[in-house]
Amino acid sequence: MKKAISSSKGIVFDRDDWLDAIVDTARARANPDDLVIGVGGHTHVVESETHDDIRVLNPGSATGVGPADGRATMMTVEVTDGDNDVTVHEA
Repeated sequence: MKKAISSSKGIVFDRDDWLDAIVDTARARANPDDLVIGVGGHTHVVESETHDDIRVLNPGSATGVGPADGRATMMTVEVTDGDNDVTVHEA
């Protein structure tokens, strides 16, 4: 059975809840043998970290809208033999 998306308060209020929601969603939609990477956004902050053994990415803002400091950013991920390499592109 796949794990439901949850947070400590029922909706996402803090960073840990946001990370949990991204990880839960990624796991719920993956096959057991998949390399799982969770992608979330809305904060417009470029981030890449591991949470609960899942790589979580936030690509920032494609338009540079605040609070992205006016930088337009996006990410690409290259996967080779189960390893992933994330590149941040900035305009």
